[in-house]
Amino acid sequence: SQWFSHDLGIDDDLFDMVYHKGAWYVIGANGVLIRFVDEAHWEFLNSRVSLDLYSIGSSGETLIAVGKEGSVVSSDDGEQWKQRFSTTQADLNDVTSGSGLWTIVGMDHTILTSNDNGLQWRPANCDAEMNWATVLYDGDGDQWLTVGWMEYPGRLIIPDGVIASSENVNGLEWDCSARLIVKFYNAVHINDTLVVLGIQDAPIATGALYTFKEEFSARATVDGKEVINEISAYRDADYANGRWVAVADKRVVSSEDAVSWSTVYGGSRDDYLHLRDVHYANGLWVAGGSDLLVSSNGQDWDRVDPRPWGELKGAASNNEGRTLVFSENKIWERTGDTQW
Repeated sequence: SQWFSHDLGIDDDLFDMVYHKGAWYVIGANGVLIRFVDEAHWEFLNSRVSLDLYSIGSSGETLIAVGKEGSVVSSDDGEQWKQRFSTTQADLNDVTSGSGLWTIVGMDHTILTSNDNGLQWRPANCDAEMNWATVLYDGDGDQWLTVGWMEYPGRLIIPDGVIASSENVNGLEWDCSARLIVKFYNAVHINDTLVVLGIQDAPIATGALYTFKEEFSARATVDGKEVINEISAYRDADYANGRWVAVADKRVVSSEDAVSWSTVYGGSRDDYLHLRDVHYANGLWVAGGSDLLVSSNGQDWDRVDPRPWGELKGAASNNEGRTLVFSENKIWERTGDTQW
């Protein structure tokens, strides 16, 4: 099998991608919105906005994308998009759906919810002046989770971080009292385990990863903590086949229980390495950033050469054996089995 690129002929950076009803929807800078089926069937769509779009989600029926200065757009058919009033001018970082509810998080302590497929948005209550990075829904526990941080202008320390949770049926009431001295970039909840990733002050900026094995609450016990003794940050994690894999700026770490981690690729001397995303699908682990790394088991990794990628931003897969990664302004696709 091989990787090949789809040159979209654009200069705009791409930020996120989702698979929805037989097509990939890709968003990026300046309101760019692309529907991609394959090399011969793709098109630019009118997103109705000219500002950057950062995140896109699918409920299975509706698509919603969010971005800069409160931008929210939605579509029920994937072709016609409409701009929605979000009630805020804050930059919006992430959007996801669960149990009939949509939730958006962003800068300036913004948490918004909608129970009518994005037609109307309501601000949620959270007693924390946070910038929220990502939001996720735990269907088993019927719980919403988001992570973020508070900046202290003029102070040379890593800011306070918060893990917030909501079990409110309309997502309007949040418990924002769980605080750690960590700037959280991301969170992943899989297999009844919550992994939160970021950077902490100890006393220099070092990567930090926290694990919670029980249903999260403000009083939950930290079951695992992994700190990198280098100026780095944990960015993303995924789980498959009994194994967790997480990526930091300069390394890949692996664990069977999300508590005890070991470095399986890279290290403090790999200054060239700059990882941002890790993804498992169709029998293959993919880690991306400055390089494209692949593994069949999450422990033994190879770098794909040559490296014409630019900065890889993320990856997504469908259940038909197709895995796509996207860089600044290109889409790369892998077909076939795990042999290179």
